[in-house]
Amino acid sequence: DATFQDYNTWNDNVVCVKPGSAFPDRVVVIGAHYDSINPSNNADAPGADDNATGTVGVLAAARALAPYEFENTVVFIAFSGEEQGLYGSDAWASQAAAAGTDVIGAIALDMLGYRQNGDAADIDIITDAASQPLRDLVDVAVADYVPGHAAVTGALPGGASSDHASFWSNGYRAILFFEDTGSYSPYIHSSNDVIGPSVNDFLFYQRNVQTAVATLALLAEPFRIAIEHQALANTDQAGPFAVDCVIRAAEALDPATLQLRWRADGGPFASVPLQPAGAPDAYTAQIPAQPSGTLVEYYLEAADVLARTATDPVDAPAALHGFRTGLDLILVDDVETDQGWSLLAPGDDASTGRWERVDPVGTAYQPEDDHTPPPGTICFVTGNAAPGQPNGAQDVDGGRTTLTSPVFDLGGADWAEISYWRYYVLETTLDDEFVVDISNDGGSTWTNLETVTATTGWVQAAFTLDQLPVAASDQMRLRFIAADEGGGSLVEALIDDVAIVAARGATTPVQTPPAAVAPTLAAQPNPFNPATRLSYTLPRDGLAELRVLDARGRVVARPLRQERPAGAGAVDWQARGLASGVYFAQLRLDGVPLVTTKLTLLQ
Repeated sequence: DATFQDYNTWNDNVVCVKPGSAFPDRVVVIGAHYDSINPSNNADAPGADDNATGTVGVLAAARALAPYEFENTVVFIAFSGEEQGLYGSDAWASQAAAAGTDVIGAIALDMLGYRQNGDAADIDIITDAASQPLRDLVDVAVADYVPGHAAVTGALPGGASSDHASFWSNGYRAILFFEDTGSYSPYIHSSNDVIGPSVNDFLFYQRNVQTAVATLALLAEPFRIAIEHQALANTDQAGPFAVDCVIRAAEALDPATLQLRWRADGGPFASVPLQPAGAPDAYTAQIPAQPSGTLVEYYLEAADVLARTATDPVDAPAALHGFRTGLDLILVDDVETDQGWSLLAPGDDASTGRWERVDPVGTAYQPEDDHTPPPGTICFVTGNAAPGQPNGAQDVDGGRTTLTSPVFDLGGADWAEISYWRYYVLETTLDDEFVVDISNDGGSTWTNLETVTATTGWVQAAFTLDQLPVAASDQMRLRFIAADEGGGSLVEALIDDVAIVAARGATTPVQTPPAAVAPTLAAQPNPFNPATRLSYTLPRDGLAELRVLDARGRVVARPLRQERPAGAGAVDWQARGLASGVYFAQLRLDGVPLVTTKLTLLQ
C-alpha cells in the first residue's frame, strides 16, 4: 500500500506499508531522504551519494522483503525536505507520535557509497543510548548475513544530523547508517556528487545495504506463530468464561502445546488444553466459574513442530491478561448514547473547542475514529472542525472547557476500578495541561486524579479504590478539563469508553496478588572464552530450561533442563565446538520463554 504524505505545499513523503501478520500495530521503519541540494547559485544537485544511495537502499529493502511474511508492520519511506531541515521525517514521526503509533524502531539511510582510499570498509552506525538495542541488532545482522563486513559506532560531525533525529525527538528508537562520519564524501552538495568521484565503491555500498536490510528483517521478525485474542474484561458474570483465540503458524502446530493457563487471586496456574473451535485456526477453552470479586489472570501459549513458541500476551507469564468476576457495573459508557454528562461548568471560558459528544473529524492532531471498536463512532471531543478545515480550526482556544460525569455510587465497595480512554494533543506552545479531577461529594469539592502535560495517542488511565485520593462514597464524580490559557497552544482532547466497576460483599477476599519475582538471566564473564556462568532467577517452581541460540534463532546448546525451585540458580557452560560470534541465552519455565540475554564468544 503506497501513498503520498502531503504535509505541506511543496513536496510529499512517499510511504509504502507492508502490514504485519502477527502484530500489525507494531511498526518498524526504514527511510531515506530523496531530496538533494547544491547551495552554489542553485546549481545542479545530482545527489548520487547524498542521498540516492539511501533512497535506493530503501527500494532494495522493499523489493527484497516483499515475498516474505513478517510479524510486525514494515513501513518504507522516501522522505522529502531533509536538506531544508528534516521536514519530511519530522512530519511523519510527529504524526505517528500524535496518533500513538507503536514504532518499535526506525532505520535511516544517508550516504552509503563513498570510501576514501585507505579507509576500512566498515559502515558507521549513529545511535543514542535509548536506541542501543537497535545498534546491537546490527552486529547480529552482520555476523549472520554479511560475514566479513564490519559495523562500527560513529558520531556525526558537529551540528550535522539526518532523519533519525526526527524519531529521537518524538520518543522513538532510531539508528542511522552512514558511510564514514570521519571521512565521508567531499563531493556532496555539489555538481560532483555523481557516480565515480562520490559513489566510488559499489561492493562497500552493496554490503551496507545488505546489512541494513538484514537488520530490518530481524527487527520486523519473520513470521512464525501468531496468537490473536481479545482479552476478557471485568464482568458482572460469575462464569464459566470462554477464552477464544486464533492461532496461525508458518509450520504445523504441536497440538499438545496449545494451552490456556489461568489462576485465581494470585494462586498457582492451572492448564486447560485449547480445542479447535470450528473455524480455520480458531481455538477455545474455558475458565471455570469463580466467586464474586475474584481476580482471574491468564495467558495463552502455543508451539510449532520445530519447537518455536508464542504466548499471548507476548511477555507472558511476566505479563498477563486479567479481569474480575461478579462485579457491579456502576457506569459503563461507550459514549454512543447520552448518559447524562455535563459539557459545561462554571468558569468555562474557552472561545472555541468546547466539549461535544460527536463523531470526531480526523486531522493531523485529532484522530478520525473514536476508541470504541466498530460500530462505535461517538466520543467526547473538544471541538470538531468541519472536514477540510485547517488543523486546529476548532481546538481549545482562549480558556478552559470542562466535561463532568454524572454522579456514581462507590459506597460500600470492597474493590473498585475507574478507567477511561483519553487522547490529548499539546503542540506549538507547550505551557498547558489536561487535568482530571475526582469528587466524593457530588462536585462541591474536587481533588486532582491525574494531570497530563504532553501529547499522547489513545491511552487508558485506570485507578483502583486504594489509588483514589479521596474516600469512596455514593456521590462520586469525575471531571476532565482541557485548557489553552498560556501562550496560544494547539490543544485537542478526547474521552471515550469510561468504565467504573465495583465488588461489594465478595464471597472471597478481593485482593491484588503479590508481585511475582522478576525473572533474570546474566552471563559472567561476557564476552567469554570458552566458559561462562549463566545465573538466573525463576519466579516460581517448574521445569527450568536454559537454551543457547545462534543469531538465526537455532538452538545450539541446552545447559539446563530440569525441575527447579523458585529463586536464584546458576549453571556453568562451556561453548564447545562453536565459532566466535554473537549468541543468545534464553531462560524458559514450563516451556515458556521468560528472558533472553546476549552472549559474545571470542575464540
